Amino acid sequence: METKKRHIKSGVEFEHYFSKTQGYNELIKRNSTLDDKVRFLPEAISRISKQAALIAQYLKGRTKHETCENIWNWIYSHINYEKDDKGKEQIRSPRRSFRDRFRGVDCDDYTVLISSILTCLNIKHILRVAKYTERNGFQQSYPVVPSSDGNYITVDCVVDQFNYEVPFIEKKDTKMDLEFLDGIGNIDDTETTINGVDAEDLMNGLNVEDLGLPKLRNTKIFQTVKKGISTAANNVKATIKTGIHAVNKVNPATILFKS
Repeated sequence: METKKRHIKSGVEFEHYFSKTQGYNELIKRNSTLDDKVRFLPEAISRISKQAALIAQYLKGRTKHETCENIWNWIYSHINYEKDDKGKEQIRSPRRSFRDRFRGVDCDDYTVLISSILTCLNIKHILRVAKYTERNGFQQSYPVVPSSDGNYITVDCVVDQFNYEVPFIEKKDTKMDLEFLDGIGNIDDTETTINGVDAEDLMNGLNVEDLGLPKLRNTKIFQTVKKGISTAANNVKATIKTGIHAVNKVNPATILFKS
């Protein structure tokens, strides 16, 4: 879906609503598929939605519809649209999207930001990916918010109209009123996560196959990672970095998570 660059507002008055970005790009997976993205987005949002807590309170309206309209208007007016670099699926955290607002972000970044705001406001919603032609496959992602009358509110900041949904030929929906496990660790966090998988789950052989990773329990690499985890108390950052490199050698992967 093509869209022109917008003349957005500076948004300087909202800079204090977002913490400063750490400025790193974390490689999650090369050659990712739609299923990878559908699985990754809810976990990412669960992990980082708190970054949108302040702007969520600013955008909160008197009704669900008013809140959704406030969210759409603010993002549409303050954050430009730009497709990802060719061959990459780059997913930004809320604070990174705000920092990159003049360059522009894509539909997945809008989705993460919108969903994070809705999550902070405890508004149940669905993440939708849509297909418009058979040739191009699934192209667009955006949140939709179910309403009490059985309909739903579309919050798609790629299009130029609030609550407008481009007609599609197929869709895939993921409910966001479920509880998702954390799975994306920052290198600077004290949580032990490796390549988006919780270290304890990795050691127990859980969630690995679900995320498209090879079974590591009986491999030398797994034993190396396990040994590194056992001494993580002394050097958490080094352990995580070693684990990431080790897993990526086995599972060369394309989603970039921009914090």
